[in-house]
Amino acid sequence: MNRILIFFLFFAFSNVIYAQNEEINLFKNILKKGDSISQTKIDSIQIIKTATKLDKKHPSQYYNEMANLLSAEKYNEASFLFYLGQMRYKFYNSANPKYQPGNDGALFTSLKTVLGEPINLFTRINSENFIRILILAKEYYKNHDYKFYPKKNNIEKYDAQINNIDELIKMIQKERSTLETNWNEERKEYIEIYRDK
Repeated sequence: MNRILIFFLFFAFSNVIYAQNEEINLFKNILKKGDSISQTKIDSIQIIKTATKLDKKHPSQYYNEMANLLSAEKYNEASFLFYLGQMRYKFYNSANPKYQPGNDGALFTSLKTVLGEPINLFTRINSENFIRILILAKEYYKNHDYKFYPKKNNIEKYDAQINNIDELIKMIQKERSTLETNWNEERKEYIEIYRDK
């Protein structure tokens, strides 16, 4: 019995260490390569194909695919799916009469928090690229209904997500100088944190 317990504890500990190492590598790669990647054009053809497939699935699947793209260092595409997935999930949760805070509410919050940190680190490197990603996600959302949970279920709540992204874009454009100063300071803090790891 003790051997089995020791094995499971070792296995669990190994998985935690592996996950921590993966997270450290992800953040180090974003800090190292994010600036040059943010200058490249998003692969819009491929990401639109991916989004079209995801539109038939539960909103959590956008985040699963986004995590794969982060691992593949496709940060622009991952950011697009993050914001598109966020709009889909917010609509789904707000319009779904079977919504339960402990289920989809908790899952959405967890995904947004865990995966939002590397996305924020990347998107805040280049405000122009950030805006381009938001516009692409908004336009896709606006022009492609969510087949898993169509907008006809609540058009007002569907359109509210477009308004939210528009407000974010306007805020970034209006307060760009202050935001960029804050984001540069934040990035320096990340560099310090991950310098010796």
